[in-house]
Amino acid sequence: MKNTCKLLILFLACFLLSVESAAAQRTADLPSEPEIIRISDEVQVLRFYGAKGTRSESRHHYLEIEGKRIPDVFSKLVYKDLSFTFASRHYLWGDDGYFRSGDSPIPHSPSPAPTEQLEKGWYEGRKKLVGTPENWVYGEWKDGGIFAAPEKLSEAADSLKLPILPRDTSGIPLILDAEDTKPAKGKKDEENNEGLSEDALKKKK
Repeated sequence: MKNTCKLLILFLACFLLSVESAAAQRTADLPSEPEIIRISDEVQVLRFYGAKGTRSESRHHYLEIEGKRIPDVFSKLVYKDLSFTFASRHYLWGDDGYFRSGDSPIPHSPSPAPTEQLEKGWYEGRKKLVGTPENWVYGEWKDGGIFAAPEKLSEAADSLKLPILPRDTSGIPLILDAEDTKPAKGKKDEENNEGLSEDALKKKK
């Protein structure tokens, strides 16, 4: 009887510990409140953490300009005298997102910005047209550039179907390495033919 009681107590203790552990794990999986990094009155960076405090800690930086979240589609951004670049993580840990960069002067064009494009809130190009509002953001990607009001950037990115830049590229090198390790067909055939006699090779052909 005593042994039965001991077993019941042990079972109950293990059960309570497992429940507590599961609850703690669910709490750890919840997204933490972002750390707000104020760049200027109109610009701030929201830094979210993953696996905070561990060796696998990752930090995700999201840029907001005039209260509008900037989509992850621009390799370079310029707002007034502030410049930013987008960076991806190559490992499970580390930093990703938009980061301050050195000054990046934007070429100017003597041509005036068309009224219809100013009313639309954005236009394509890598040269700033005359009459472009001071608070418009310049965003650049591999094949082009855009000037847009902060509240119109997401709309413009959707309209142009700009691809999302990856924040985590840690898995891509593994895929490439796996592809590179596949032997070429000709080389594989040569390896398989090694050690075969001349008659065996003729039969194989």
